[in-house]
Amino acid sequence: RPIVDSGETWRFARGTEPFSDSPLAWTAPDFDDSQWDLGSSGFGYGDDDDATILDDMKGSYTAVALRKTFDVSRDLLDAPETIALVLRFDDGFCAWLNGVELARKNCPQAVVFNGRATADHEARTEEFFTIPRELLKQENNLLAIAGFNTSPLGDDFTLNPRVVQLRPAGRGQNHIPNSGFENAIAPNEWRIEGTHELSERITGDSHGGVACLELVATGKGDSMCNRLEIDTSP
Repeated sequence: RPIVDSGETWRFARGTEPFSDSPLAWTAPDFDDSQWDLGSSGFGYGDDDDATILDDMKGSYTAVALRKTFDVSRDLLDAPETIALVLRFDDGFCAWLNGVELARKNCPQAVVFNGRATADHEARTEEFFTIPRELLKQENNLLAIAGFNTSPLGDDFTLNPRVVQLRPAGRGQNHIPNSGFENAIAPNEWRIEGTHELSERITGDSHGGVACLELVATGKGDSMCNRLEIDTSP
């Protein structure tokens, strides 16, 4: 369930000059960003998938700063489901919520307007970062994000953030009784397919040989993932 979705309006500043008088003052809720530009997420260039195209970034600057305020209903705050920051990014980012650092990946140690990402990262899929409930309030939450490229000559850049409530997977019954599965694909081959509920991407894979299959959903650390485990023991 989206709380802040792709395509919403953000304040943003290009890294052609300091984002604020002191390096991190712009991440505070009371910072005045009224002189910053307005743009729809995602931000970037070179991938043909950005809403706000930074066509002056290549060869000029390596960082972009974003700010957005949002509200969270009391029902969402009281619900047990996880609330997460979700990002597609290329190459690195740092994020703050209400002035407190929330998440980072490939972010330079010194977060400055001319900083560079510490490693390459392609924005192929979204990554999830759990938001601690104690950082959230009902009104005027301030999310600040700095995105970085590894080089001013990079071929592309992407920064596309969302905030979502994650819905847990339901617990269903076992539809394949033990020793009762008939394979209709190919001899000694399993076919596994799944649809990711948030992105609606479909994935599939095949595995040969005699095996038992176990589907495991995990949400450990900052990055939540789903994986399929195959136990080939007798």
